Amino acid sequence: MSPEETILFLENSSPNEIYNFFEKEKKYVFKLNHPLIQKFIKNGNKLILMALAKFSNDFDTVKYLYENSNDVAIRVASLSNDRQFFDVMFYTFMGITPEIKQIKNFLDKSTLSELKAYFQNKNFREDPIIEFLEKRSPYDDIEEEKYKTILLCLLKNPNRLSKYDIGNMPEDGLTWHANYKASSLFEEVFKKYFPKAEYDLKKLHDV
Repeated sequence: MSPEETILFLENSSPNEIYNFFEKEKKYVFKLNHPLIQKFIKNGNKLILMALAKFSNDFDTVKYLYENSNDVAIRVASLSNDRQFFDVMFYTFMGITPEIKQIKNFLDKSTLSELKAYFQNKNFREDPIIEFLEKRSPYDDIEEEKYKTILLCLLKNPNRLSKYDIGNMPEDGLTWHANYKASSLFEEVFKKYFPKAEYDLKKLHDV
């Protein structure tokens, strides 16, 4: 479909059809200020807002829905959105510079489902994982039980696994080093907090 046909289709579709469209179509980027997106937000249909939160390719839209929704399901959908190449909530500059105040506020108020959506997002990459494991700011004053909960959430994050070997190396050494450090440090820290756990830490687990 042409862009014009796509807009016409979405304007005349049911919420289920709109949800399925955004779930399957990855090439369309409707910006937050697009009249169609503004119409969807104004109408407030939950299924359509869920689709935008979870599948939108526009990070401004995802962030807006997270920050302006009182619905936990929509916030969880926003936190789990991995359609962006670098962007992840509460980080700037290609997903590696933390917005410390926002992260601390999130950690203080988040539900378990929000923690899982956020820390299992594949765009929560090696550098922030290392910050968390080393308890650097903004993760320096998390209560122990929540710290352990987040460790369990990270069991499903692919960036805490070793990705590279001699026949499969990244183009730059920094990428390799970050992944090596994240994967080795995760095993060390996880075993410290869960010495009797029987998880195979070379694999992903949904806990």
